[in-house]
Amino acid sequence: MKIIRIESVNSTNNYAKEIASEIKEDVVINASSVFGGIDIIVPDDVNIKIKSNSIFGGVNNKKKNNEDKKYTIYVNASCLFGGVDIK
Repeated sequence: MKIIRIESVNSTNNYAKEIASEIKEDVVINASSVFGGIDIIVPDDVNIKIKSNSIFGGVNNKKKNNEDKKYTIYVNASCLFGGVDIK
């Protein structure tokens, strides 16, 4: 399982689709957002599982899960006055 760490402080950080599209196994993304935002762009053929620890912020998942998909991305998010968007 591959682990990816993303941090954002006072800005917006984009996790590019080119990196996410190379998924060949389940992936863990640890995202921390403080007074900023993180956009995670994922391919269509993955499931998303979210664990969030948020204060005045949150995680928004715009992808629909389907058990027929190959891989799962596990997003562990910590948000303080910020957020994580999964597109």
